[in-house]
Amino acid sequence: MIFPMAIALFAGTVAVCGPSGASSLSTPTNAGVVKMYLQESGTGDRLLPSVTLPSKWTVTWKFDCQNLSKKVGTFILSSTEQGRSSARLTDQTGLGGGGQRPFTASGKYSFAITTTCGWKLTAGTTPPPPPNRPAK
Repeated sequence: MIFPMAIALFAGTVAVCGPSGASSLSTPTNAGVVKMYLQESGTGDRLLPSVTLPSKWTVTWKFDCQNLSKKVGTFILSSTEQGRSSARLTDQTGLGGGGQRPFTASGKYSFAITTTCGWKLTAGTTPPPPPNRPAK
C-alpha cells in the first residue's frame, strides 16, 4: 500500500512542479522598478536636503532658462557625500539642458544648485540597461 501512495505523491509533485522539479509558477520581480529617493524642482539657487542613497543610484537633472528673455543661463550642480568635499557634477551654459550621472557608492548625499534658471532634479536607483535586441 505504501508503494502506490509514493507513486501517486511523486506524480502529483511532478504535475505541480514540472519535469525539472522547479516550480512552474513565475514570480514577478522588481528588477526594472526605479525607486526615487529625491525629487525636487524650483527656480534659482537651492541647497537640497541630505538623502541616503543605495550602492547603485543615478542623479538626473534638467534646467530651462527660457524665462530669461532669451538670455543664456548657467546651471551648476554640486554633490557632497557626508564627510567628504563637494564635487561639481555639471556646469552647463545655455537656454536649457540636462544630463544624468550614475554612482556606485552608497552614503548620505546633499546637492547644491546654483542658477537663475528653472530646474528639476531626481536621485533614484539606477535603472537596468535595456535588453539586447537582435538586429533585424
